[in-house]
Amino acid sequence: MNKKRIWFNNWFNTAYHIINLIKQNNEIEFEVFTTNRNPNSVIFKACDYYEIEEMIPEEEYVDFCLDFCKSHKIDIFVPRTNMVIINQNYQKFEEIGVNLLTCCDPERTNILSDKSLFYNYISQNTDLLSDPRHILNGKRLFNIPKYYVVDNVHDFENACKNILNEGFKVCFKPVHSEGGAGFRIIDESAGSIDSLYSFSSLRITMDDALKRLSQKDSFKSLMVMEFIDGYEYSIDCLALNGKLLTAIPRKKIDGRARLLEDSPELKYIASELTRIFNLSYVFNVQIRYDGDCPKILEINPRMSGGTWISCLSGVNIPFLAISLLLNKNPDIVIPEPKFGILVSQIEKEVLL
Repeated sequence: MNKKRIWFNNWFNTAYHIINLIKQNNEIEFEVFTTNRNPNSVIFKACDYYEIEEMIPEEEYVDFCLDFCKSHKIDIFVPRTNMVIINQNYQKFEEIGVNLLTCCDPERTNILSDKSLFYNYISQNTDLLSDPRHILNGKRLFNIPKYYVVDNVHDFENACKNILNEGFKVCFKPVHSEGGAGFRIIDESAGSIDSLYSFSSLRITMDDALKRLSQKDSFKSLMVMEFIDGYEYSIDCLALNGKLLTAIPRKKIDGRARLLEDSPELKYIASELTRIFNLSYVFNVQIRYDGDCPKILEINPRMSGGTWISCLSGVNIPFLAISLLLNKNPDIVIPEPKFGILVSQIEKEVLL
């Protein structure tokens, strides 16, 4: 059996499932390496080799990665931390024989990794918005939430007022974030005594947000957006050279419940985004519905934390992404996904 060494840098804990899925195949034997800043990361238990990674300045990180790849004879590198700058130096990895699992070129990776750049790209591309291919049964499929990018409390307050005056609820999140970090919803009930008797919340009052943000004259850019109440979907995708090969929409029900739903509309949107951004291998599209209107939230240029749930469809997304990276074969056999699967999850102990 062919044997390959693969490295994951600073991945979130659910990569534990992703790594195990990669190992579940009859074609390639993987020796899995990981580095992580958390000395108690559960991912270590899924790997053959691990190191605790120190805090390394961004300008030194590429050299660290190149040295790690060379010293451990890495064949495949699946970056998460500093993905943009790593991808900007992809040729250096190619020169030492390392296959870099990134879904697009450096320019597009930068756009997809910066929510303000991504929204600006969509909103300013009038041809994209008016393309007849993006109108289905009279409904425009390419929509984004109303948004503002701010870096000071004055602009933040004005952006909130503008969105509220149009009749929308308001939320905000950092331009650079993942996994919902920094996401908040403006909600005046969050300041009530009743809120102290409920679970910790993502909701915050306007006064509290303004008070905290006014602690600095300027802060890291935030996206102030309309908050959409409808169902949210996370679509895990496999593609090669701008052609979508499969897409598995996960509908967020409530709590931890997720439904694998066969939605031609969502798969078509994912297919068009794949073509427009010339995406390959594996990535994730997030969409939320405002009534029956789909609004694109973001494209994650990597495997999502919930990819392993989509694999319950019978499609081993992580392993197939690696196979596409190594073979560049668009005719790779991908099983037909099984939909209608409702799944939740429970905590399970892992001895470290």
